[in-house]
Amino acid sequence: MRSLGEDAEALRLGLVMGLHQPRDVVAWADGVIEAMESPPIEIIEIALAKDRPADELSRLLQRVAGPNDMAMAAHRTLHILRASASGGMPLATLIDILLIYSTQARIPEAERKAAAELGALYDDLEYWGTPENLADEVRAFLDRYASGSGGERNS
Repeated sequence: MRSLGEDAEALRLGLVMGLHQPRDVVAWADGVIEAMESPPIEIIEIALAKDRPADELSRLLQRVAGPNDMAMAAHRTLHILRASASGGMPLATLIDILLIYSTQARIPEAERKAAAELGALYDDLEYWGTPENLADEVRAFLDRYASGSGGERNS
């Protein structure tokens, strides 16, 4: 079972990556409050922050405690990105989002470097290859790290 902290981290990362909107975060907090007899004050603060900017909501989400697997939370967010990308997201947008992921996600260093390297490859695309080659590399990265519906990392 996932912890509130892990759910909050997945939402925070999705928010900064542009995959979630502030209203999604507030709706999540409202749902947690409805489901719990005594919700943590951090969740109540998020529910009351409906008119606050995304960066403030991001800071509030970071305060949600619990035993957390931050890498799994990040991989859940990549799963959402992979689904969005399959709908025809432009390569430049995907690269921008992965660069945010490389700086904001709490992931192992090798994964961070792999995500950042995709941005470097995009910057040097005229020397490196074709957009199709890079799109294949992005798909391979997402397939490797995005969590499936069971929450485990795909290998």
